[in-house]
Amino acid sequence: MKQQKFLTVVISTILSVLFVTMVAQAVSTISTNIATDGTLSVTGNSTLTSADIGGGYTAGSGTGATISAAGALSINGDFAVNGYATTTAATGNIETAGTLTVVGNSVLTSADIGGGYTAGSGSGSTLSTAGVFSLNGNLNVNGMATTTASSGQLATQGNIGTGTTTPHAELTASGSATTTLYLHSTGALAGGCLQLEGVGGTVFRMYATSSGVAFFEAGTCK
Repeated sequence: MKQQKFLTVVISTILSVLFVTMVAQAVSTISTNIATDGTLSVTGNSTLTSADIGGGYTAGSGTGATISAAGALSINGDFAVNGYATTTAATGNIETAGTLTVVGNSVLTSADIGGGYTAGSGSGSTLSTAGVFSLNGNLNVNGMATTTASSGQLATQGNIGTGTTTPHAELTASGSATTTLYLHSTGALAGGCLQLEGVGGTVFRMYATSSGVAFFEAGTCK
């Protein structure tokens, strides 16, 4: 009788432990902190009211290796993206108080550069546009500015200055030595020509012959 009672107690204890274990595996609610010296692995999703990730967060390579936030995602340190960063909101804005560095190409439907744009020194440090490139401020070119279109025209509504940042007329040239206007033609026997329009609308041309004699007469250069 005592042996039967002992067995009943042992079986009841084992069943109770198994029941508690199953309940703990299904839902675990911990009201205090969890501290671990190693890695805490979570197979499913984790819903966090707030999170402070001091050592950084690295998403894995699986299809579900993502981190999402219903509210604001604030980062006090660096934010490194090894893959794509896509904005799906209605505005889709990305704002930064510092410098946004892009190693590859950036395709922009439109761009408003309020603080200016500076191209680096690398071979791929270029700014190109398929449409119209509009500037509300100054365009400073430290290297060469080359037009590759069929027309190759450079048009401006203001003044053009060479050697000066404050041109006083439509075309101004300034230099410390003798200021020279050099007209050269790559065509054989073409020469250079200066075309002027008189007060009454008559067009005049000035050119030099092979003997060095300069002519000034009515007519166009071309």
